[in-house]
Amino acid sequence: MKNVILRGPALTQSGYGVHCRQIAKWLFSKEEFDVKFQALPWGDTPWILDQKAYGGIIERIMKNTVDLSEQKEKFDMSFQLQLPNEWDPSLAKFNVGLSACVETDVCNPEWIQHCNRMDAVIVPSKHAADSLKNSGKVTKPLLVVPESFCEEIESVEKETIDSLPKFSTNFNFLVFGQITGDNPLNDRKNIFFTLKWICETFKDDPDVGIVIKTNIGRNTSIDRKKTKDLLNIIVKECRKSDFPKIHLLHGEMDEKHVAALYRHPQIKALVSLTRGEGYGLPILEA
Repeated sequence: MKNVILRGPALTQSGYGVHCRQIAKWLFSKEEFDVKFQALPWGDTPWILDQKAYGGIIERIMKNTVDLSEQKEKFDMSFQLQLPNEWDPSLAKFNVGLSACVETDVCNPEWIQHCNRMDAVIVPSKHAADSLKNSGKVTKPLLVVPESFCEEIESVEKETIDSLPKFSTNFNFLVFGQITGDNPLNDRKNIFFTLKWICETFKDDPDVGIVIKTNIGRNTSIDRKKTKDLLNIIVKECRKSDFPKIHLLHGEMDEKHVAALYRHPQIKALVSLTRGEGYGLPILEA
């Protein structure tokens, strides 16, 4: 049996966390692997505390999390889901670096050096692979393995959709993503300008609304107040009348309710104007 470690933000509510749990699910399906974890943070995203969440995979990850300072021997294999400059090529005998990298035509050229220190590199899209190739010579195997979407997306029960809020506007754009900065210039999800441009395009239209599922870093009541206060400032600056209406969704949603949100009869389209994004999982899901 091979001793395998998955290093990444497996217990966070983030895109990288979702990807990490996809890999964990695959690793658990392999009887020849004894899987351990190093659970890392991811920015300011919340941690998942419910052990029964995601079909019990959270509990399995928690029970198999190890302290690397107590590890005496190298693992046979490591899967490290981080940014390339965060990979550790000394962690195992064979090291696989996984990353969404960045969805731009070039990336930091230093990342190429880190790719070449690993035994293999996996990215979720051809675009990400091209970004690396355009930035230097990748000498190690560079593989594209697309991310998957949750099974709930394909089959959503009507009662789950009915449990979601009803909105005062019938044609609503969905904006999905955590606010990652305190001003338009450092917000990687580009929430500020997304709201601004939708408001400008549909100004004075009482039939159009924006449903924004967001937070600043946590799913607490304090975070909700901070998020609401910040959105009020943004809307006051960019909306010249009472329209379009803004509807805030805040707090944890399980996968079946996220899937239901995409199928909500009053939500007509997802709008994503992110910049420097790694991989747009909501785009795939929508």
